[in-house]
Amino acid sequence: MINHDSQAENSGFDNVISQFDLLRADMNDGFAKVYSRFEIVDSQFDLIRTDMDAGFEALHATVVRRLTQIGVITLLEMIAILCVDRWWL
Repeated sequence: MINHDSQAENSGFDNVISQFDLLRADMNDGFAKVYSRFEIVDSQFDLIRTDMDAGFEALHATVVRRLTQIGVITLLEMIAILCVDRWWL
């Protein structure tokens, strides 16, 4: 009776096992490459987020400054209109 579980009696298993080991090593290398590329993309997104945050902060500061200027100018115009109206009457 042949024992199919014994590798000594069936040398084809050694070939299959070595091929699976090579395939496993190739897959591990491939996954490592993909993972490193994801890390590169993630770091690039971090740089983009940092640049966008800086841009939005500058835009926010500009909008606040412009709105403050408009508010001050509007207030001065209202005061001027009331002064002229009082003086004219």
